Amino acid sequence: MAATLPYALRKQLEAADKCFADGNIKGGKMHGDMAAALFSSAPEAQCVQAAFKVHAAAAATKDKTKTDHYAVLGVKLSATET
Repeated sequence: MAATLPYALRKQLEAADKCFADGNIKGGKMHGDMAAALFSSAPEAQCVQAAFKVHAAAAATKDKTKTDHYAVLGVKLSATET
């Protein structure tokens, strides 16, 4: 991260990174959303928010051992296709 980032933005992005490293996608998405809300013009915040939206969509399955890559695209598979 660049040294020119505001302190609050840097702390939110660091918290999102820590959550991601710990496997906490929901917490990381929350920090990414907060960074984007507080610093809407910062491209770093927008990138983190978009990345966590993708990870959250892929992780949102009933069976936590599988990843739903189709959810990232907004595609819902029927029961016969799975």
